[in-house]
Amino acid sequence: MFNTDKLIAKAQQDTGLTDFGDVNFMEGLQRLTESLNQEARLNEVGVYVAGITIANSLVTRLKLEDYIRSHPEVLEREVERPIFIVGLPRTGTTALHHMLNQDESNHTLRLWEGRQPVPPPEDRTYTRDPRIQKEADGVSLT
Repeated sequence: MFNTDKLIAKAQQDTGLTDFGDVNFMEGLQRLTESLNQEARLNEVGVYVAGITIANSLVTRLKLEDYIRSHPEVLEREVERPIFIVGLPRTGTTALHHMLNQDESNHTLRLWEGRQPVPPPEDRTYTRDPRIQKEADGVSLT
């Protein structure tokens, strides 16, 4: 079902990139795939969703590492006073996120931006980034 080496090779093939950076994530990935294979008892949809999630995460990691290598200055940027919204489902966290987003001085993470963070969005095209429609199309399919 899930083979760590094949998942890694596929992500590298899809991106043309090979460097995952720090490989400390590999143990966790190996444990995840072993658990999915031996314990999860996934149906076809579960196998598909888990596979897509892992593949997208590996592709994103490759792209992030490549971007940082090409733009090391991003590591120097300071994030001032971040706000983390944490809570259980149905407790108002999404409403709070939307309220904070109404203030243009806040930068709240959008779904499209979280799923496709590379390259980072630009202020001048933030509201019309092509990834917005791509993510909306993907969400409407689910």
